[in-house]
Formats: sequence, structure tokens, C-alpha cells
Amino acid sequence: MKSSIRHLSALLVLTCMIPAAALGDEFEDGMRAAFASYKKGDTAAVTAKLRELFAVVEAKEAAKFGELLPETVGAWKGDAASTGEMAGGGTAVTRIYKSGEKTITVIISKDSPLIGQLLPLLANPDLIEMTHRKTHKIAGETAIMEGEHKLQIVLKSRIYVEIGGDDTTGEKELVDFAGQAGLEKLAQAK
Repeated sequence: MKSSIRHLSALLVLTCMIPAAALGDEFEDGMRAAFASYKKGDTAAVTAKLRELFAVVEAKEAAKFGELLPETVGAWKGDAASTGEMAGGGTAVTRIYKSGEKTITVIISKDSPLIGQLLPLLANPDLIEMTHRKTHKIAGETAIMEGEHKLQIVLKSRIYVEIGGDDTTGEKELVDFAGQAGLEKLAQAK
């Protein structure tokens, strides 16, 4: 019961933070249904509806980030952005870019509980130095090479960006791509 009340309280706070017009009727109807179930004492229905509504809010946030990823980055043309749930909670936006036979995949996650636990590690300069990973400055942030085909960036301590290349796409191309991808817009997004 306490957990359901906490979920309801958190969702009400989220509701205040996001303009009602942006959420549409699906969210409002869901809140009404959750409240009706709460008044009846059906905590299982309340919990299920609140989880569903959290997913609605996360999907709308993810779609907003998908729109911030450019259609093209230099010679790279992007496919349509897609969203999906992350292990451990949260939503990720993925967009695949192609240039000839080469492929770069961009994954963005904001405020994910699981990624939130990793962010301090990725943003710790001492730890990065100890692991002997190559670093680059992109959008005012430290970007870290994970192997030869993956670049990781934490923007404003809350947005995780992973730029991964196929076996033929190397560090220089990933860094150049990241520098042209408009990550500053992502960092400023609310």
C-alpha cells in the first residue's frame, strides 16, 4: 500500500512538471483510472496503472530526444529513431546512421536508474586514467573510448550517450561524428 501511494505521489509530481497538453488524454485517463482504483482499495490495479503511466511519460521523453538527433551528420544518413525499454528501468533512444557500408549506432538514455549508477564511474577522471582509456573533449564533456568501436559520453551528469561503430568504423570517425552530431542540444534538453 505504501509503495502504491509513493508511486502515485511521484506520478503526481511528474504530472506537474510536464505540460498537460504534451501528455494528452492517455495520461489523464490513466491517472483517473489509477485514482478510481485507489479509492476502491485495489492496490494491484493502481500499481499496474502507475507503471503503465511511467512508461508513457518515459516514451514521450525519449521521443523528444529522438527528435534532437539530426537526420544527417556529415556524410552519415540516419534511419528513423526508435525507442525501447532499458534493463533496470528507463527508456533509450536509438538511431542508426550509415555512410556507404559503414554503420554508427547512437544510443541515448536520460535519467535511467541503472545508467545513473554508472554515471559517476564514467565521469571520474581518476578511474578513467587508471583504466588507460583514451579520452576526447566533445560538447564540453569528456568522451571515453570503450575499446576501438565505442565512444561513451555523459552530458550534464544525467544523459548517457553511446556512439558505437561497426568493425570498419574506428575511433577517428566516431570522434568526428560526435563532434558534428549536435550533442550540445541534447545536453540543454530538459
